[in-house]
Amino acid sequence: KRKSYGTIYFPLSYLIVSYLFWEKNEFVILSLLILAISDPVAAQIGSKKNSIWKFKVWHDYKTINGTIAFFISSILILIIGNIFILKYNLIDSISFILITAIFATISEITSKKGTDNLSIPIISILIMVGLNDQLSIHQDIINKLYIPLKLIVITCVLFIPYRMKVLSISGYFGSITMGALIILFGNMVQFILLALFFVLSSSLNLILKKYTARKSKNSHRNILQVVCNGGVAIIICIYEYFSPNPINIYLYAATVAAATSDTWATEFGKLSKSKPISITSFRTIEHGLSGGITMIGTFGSILGASIIGLAAYLLINAELKLIFGVILTAFLSALLDSLIGDTLQGKYETSSGKVIEKMQLDTKLISGYKIVDNNLVNLVATLAGPFLMYIFIHLAT
Repeated sequence: KRKSYGTIYFPLSYLIVSYLFWEKNEFVILSLLILAISDPVAAQIGSKKNSIWKFKVWHDYKTINGTIAFFISSILILIIGNIFILKYNLIDSISFILITAIFATISEITSKKGTDNLSIPIISILIMVGLNDQLSIHQDIINKLYIPLKLIVITCVLFIPYRMKVLSISGYFGSITMGALIILFGNMVQFILLALFFVLSSSLNLILKKYTARKSKNSHRNILQVVCNGGVAIIICIYEYFSPNPINIYLYAATVAAATSDTWATEFGKLSKSKPISITSFRTIEHGLSGGITMIGTFGSILGASIIGLAAYLLINAELKLIFGVILTAFLSALLDSLIGDTLQGKYETSSGKVIEKMQLDTKLISGYKIVDNNLVNLVATLAGPFLMYIFIHLAT
């Protein structure tokens, strides 16, 4: 009865999980069992007529009893898996089972048109692999307790921007998941750089609200916006964990700096009293439309990239030319964001003649493509940062 692409996402997730984690077959089995059993159990129980308390975290409606059924069945699968496959001790198994089940459940409730068929096994196996490694490294009980303690702390800290309406409820859960992956696979430098982007950008958004009536397109971020801004950084972080390379930290810094540069350009651009200028046609366009640049927005873009570059310099004591590369590639990525936003991003005209960037019932496409929206443009910008930085490193060294 609902539009879903779950039958497409499932084989894709199976391919990703089996290809990347073939040697960790015990976790492949458990992650796919959670999807194969817990997800349909939740659907069956949640679809009953006596289902209570429907809620929507992102796009799909869920029920309390369906979500509880998913969580409990995930726990049972992990308990059986621990007895016959993993064989952790009691303390380790409690931590492993509860944390994995919680993030598998988060993946299930933050779904849109069947995306949980992709997110459940991938997030589950990443959490399991990360927890397994952390439990193997830390032998004493005190250090093992640091893992759930860190997760509790980051959950509480991220609740502040949620309450301040910087994050939506889906953005809140998405940020918690990304924070957990940084804790399990990342290091302190990676954590600080991503935290700087999030904290400073959120603070800037709140501060500038007092000086302008224009609302930033990135305020009240949902999970898709969070992933498009920080997802590439998480992928680089996980890649560095499994394939360490000295240049990875610069690629990581470049993608965070690109996200910061682009976000700050938007935030500072709201302060401009004059209309933005199209980056391609040099004609004035309305405030809030992608592809427009202003003097103060350009200053904000450079400032945002420079702050992340400075933080990277202080944290890793890198060569100045590499820090310059981080700043330069981040700024170029922000310009690329504007270029794509101006030429390829879909723009629509309402019946009243107003140009907007979100398709509605009474709108018609006047430029760009429907598939290209602001989230995709942001994702391309954060991909461009490390790509350009990789080229810069090979040219400069």
